[in-house]
This record gives sequence, C-alpha cells and structure tokens, in this order.
Amino acid sequence: MKLGILFAISLFSAGSALAGPLECNFTTECYETDACYDSSYGFMVWFPSETSDSVVTITDETGDFPGLAEQLGEDGLLIRFASGFGPSMLTLHGEAARLAAHGGSDAMMVNYSGTCREVE
Repeated sequence: MKLGILFAISLFSAGSALAGPLECNFTTECYETDACYDSSYGFMVWFPSETSDSVVTITDETGDFPGLAEQLGEDGLLIRFASGFGPSMLTLHGEAARLAAHGGSDAMMVNYSGTCREVE
C-alpha cells in the first residue's frame, strides 16, 4: 500500500487530476497532555480538485472541508485545513498518518496517529 500513497503523491506532484481518494483511519487520540486513548476517527481526502492541483477536500461525518496540500520532503505530503473543530494539519509518509487539530474557540490540541490508504 505504500506504493499507492507514493503513486498518489507523484500524481499530485505532476499536476494530474487522476489521483484517487485516500481513506484515513486513526487508532490513537491524544488530548493535550493527557494520556492517549483508542480512537475510531476517520475521514476521506479527495485531491486534486478541478480548480487547483494543491486544493483538496477533507470529508468526515460533520461535513466537507477545503484544504491545501504540498509535498513534504521526498515522499511525504502535508495537508492544512480547517474543520468544524478548528485549524488542522495532516502529514503523510507512506501509509503513516499524523493529524494535529487545534481548537478554534479554545486553546486546545488533539493529536491522532493512524494510516491513510488509497481507495481503489
């Protein structure tokens, strides 16, 4: 599956609209400095959009959220977006995914660890 993510990233870098969506599932959630807990949070990443190769859409159970993607190092991807919770940053390296979400109305942060895989 790492090849699937690398393929999607290479399509993104080349400016092709053929990259398939990613399904992200997070198994660990860490709130502020508390201990980490099991998580079942997940969402879809749709990219690139018809308007720009760097524009993506994040879709979870609460809605659709536009974001901006850029290459991170040689094989990574960085996606910034604002959800209903607040500003967020998703980093992808192979299938490994890390999400940092910051509260929009309070000074708080939630971090997630999990995977993102290309949907076939």
